[in-house]
Amino acid sequence: MTIEVVAWVTFDEADARDCILDDLGGMRETPSRAEYLAMMGDERTPYIEAIWRAFDIADRDPPTGTEHQESKCPVFSDGKSAAMSCRAWGDLCAVWWNERHPKDRVNYCKFAW
Repeated sequence: MTIEVVAWVTFDEADARDCILDDLGGMRETPSRAEYLAMMGDERTPYIEAIWRAFDIADRDPPTGTEHQESKCPVFSDGKSAAMSCRAWGDLCAVWWNERHPKDRVNYCKFAW
């Protein structure tokens, strides 16, 4: 079963669900996609990839960490959610960005706030 993002909700709404991504973050050096997914583990990989696909479909920069916490927490097709710290959200977004913009690499700070 492919996991997809089906809605975007507030942090409190996401936190009240079965939250699969609820990390703290703030890595100075952004890892590669493979390194990041290995750190997050096999169980979380489909959810992270669903968020990245949603970014691709939206065809714009990802929401900032502040936007994530206010109203852009993803809810997935299996009912689980992601409610991350601004820095952890920034890490996830920076990995996505760097894969698509290899000459303009960033760290979490670009997206955290």
